[in-house]
Amino acid sequence: MRKETLKCVITFDSTSQAMKMEKISKENSFEGRLIPLPTIISAGCGLSFCTPIENTEKAEELMSSNHIEYNKIYQLLI
Repeated sequence: MRKETLKCVITFDSTSQAMKMEKISKENSFEGRLIPLPTIISAGCGLSFCTPIENTEKAEELMSSNHIEYNKIYQLLI
């Protein structure tokens, strides 16, 4: 069984914003990926972006500079 680690999980209101985050992160070599919305969260479009917890601030900067609208940022054991 894989060990759970603390991650930054970002939720979005729309699939298009989630996919934009994935595209921008790849273009900027930013570590992270789209995942299904964890079951303990009930919000948004059903997709979320997951990145290591130490990347939280950089993720916020990346979304702000690229006009990506997000719902909320969580810190979860995944």
